[in-house]
Amino acid sequence: MHVKILKYMTGRPPEVFASDRSPSLIAATQKRMPLTLKIYCLHHLDGNVQQNLRPVLDPLWDPFKIDFWGVYNATSPTAFDAGWTALTKKYPSAKAYLVRELYPCRENWAVAWLGFKFTCALGGPKVTATQLFHALNERTQAQTAKEQELVRQSSHRQHDTNLERLFVEPLALLRKHACPYALQTCHREMGLSVYYGVDVIQLPSRVRNWCMRDDFTNDNRFIAADWLMELVHKQALQIKRILRVSHMSTKTTHIMVQFTDGAYFCDCCMGSNLGLPCLHFFAALTRVQGMGFYITHIRTR
Repeated sequence: MHVKILKYMTGRPPEVFASDRSPSLIAATQKRMPLTLKIYCLHHLDGNVQQNLRPVLDPLWDPFKIDFWGVYNATSPTAFDAGWTALTKKYPSAKAYLVRELYPCRENWAVAWLGFKFTCALGGPKVTATQLFHALNERTQAQTAKEQELVRQSSHRQHDTNLERLFVEPLALLRKHACPYALQTCHREMGLSVYYGVDVIQLPSRVRNWCMRDDFTNDNRFIAADWLMELVHKQALQIKRILRVSHMSTKTTHIMVQFTDGAYFCDCCMGSNLGLPCLHFFAALTRVQGMGFYITHIRTR
């Protein structure tokens, strides 16, 4: 019943559905919402792991938990599998449960597969579907007027003179079309972006364009995110340029790909996962000619 309600609340299926691993719920969502991304609630995942493995591991529980969530945060399927193999070898008493229950559904909960997909950063509160519906309704009724007022106030407020000058068009679009959360988050990222430098990565020798694959053995190409490039090529996306965005003080570096259609992908995954532009994008926007801000960079909610 709740699956039907979710599907027709907005007249279209939801983009993402987070739940526990209830077989009946999974079957229902597969049948009723075949195009909706299904992910597993981390709260329930953590509870299940603790319930099944803490008694088995006992004194090793604390280090195991650190190692497990380290594997969860692996940045590519290859890194995940390497970490998973090491995890099961280090904690053999946990191997049976991990291999039987969690590894087969890893694409529904691990960062390596979900980091680049739009999930609106869902983590999964421990509430029932009914409680979630009531909470959403209460929030809508109580906050609609308040949020509209925030938008009006924000449209007239001059936050920071330098940011207002740097991001004239993006801020105008955001104030006109975006919700308060999107506006405030983007403004925060704009503020942080001024501490980053950006340069365009040059094509490796003997490579004519970024659509050509290489074997990732060139240490000077500065692209550590092999998985990012694999995703791009799998989807046959046309690359316009690849940017390296580095913090001026800490030297923390991220790789961002700009496509010929104006879209982009940053290896921090904020744009794809949260559906809002990251500070690395805003850093490039003010420093690289040909970068543009479009309201389509803000995913609908």
